[in-house]
Amino acid sequence: MSYKYILHVALLVLTCLEAVRGQARIVGGTTTPIAENPFVVNIRDNDGNLVCGGTLVNPRFVVSAASCIRPYKANQLTVQGGAQLFSEEGVRRGINRIIYPANFDNVTLDYDAVMLRLVTEMTGTNIGTIDLHTTGVPIGATLKVLGWGELTESGQNSDSLQSVLVVAIPKNDCLQSYELTPTMFCAKAPGADACEGDGGGPAVLNNKLAGIISWGFGCARPDYPGVYTSIARLAPFINQAIANNS
Repeated sequence: MSYKYILHVALLVLTCLEAVRGQARIVGGTTTPIAENPFVVNIRDNDGNLVCGGTLVNPRFVVSAASCIRPYKANQLTVQGGAQLFSEEGVRRGINRIIYPANFDNVTLDYDAVMLRLVTEMTGTNIGTIDLHTTGVPIGATLKVLGWGELTESGQNSDSLQSVLVVAIPKNDCLQSYELTPTMFCAKAPGADACEGDGGGPAVLNNKLAGIISWGFGCARPDYPGVYTSIARLAPFINQAIANNS
């Protein structure tokens, strides 16, 4: 095994570690009403701490990022929906099954998606599902990303749901900063990004779920766009997971 190969693998591992630290909040965004985004949920541990964002795509199934959920077992997590504020009670559901894509790679973060099956359906005020955007994200498209994560890099999480607009960029431009796989796309905007705590949350295009907040270096750094898992690539996995586990 060559030194060059070992160095390459080490850099990939460091990239993923930095990515996990760097995707958990919305930077440069504004408070947005949960009533206008009823599909957005947050996932917390048994101590009540924010773990990830998520998206309700079926009354009993939440889409999130595998890289965010992987350290946990189902009984260590709770999903909250229907709440503007993280500190509110909202509607809460336990998880009884975690379903990963067979091709998920914990090093490259290829196929970075996961399906969470709730113990019972999530219903109530300000709770709803969102359809999947299955035709890919055009370059230049504006996406809305949402979450309760940090408001500044290494800062505090937001108590109120935040959103920000980012623009999809050519993959070749993103390759100048990262190594990507076919299941990923990049988006950026000046001073705007998702970050620590937002990982697993939605990127919305034309009122449909187009991406999952996945990873990136830091938050809103000019030379480092946010990286998202493509729903167009993962839709077959999402639909099959629902069909096989309902």
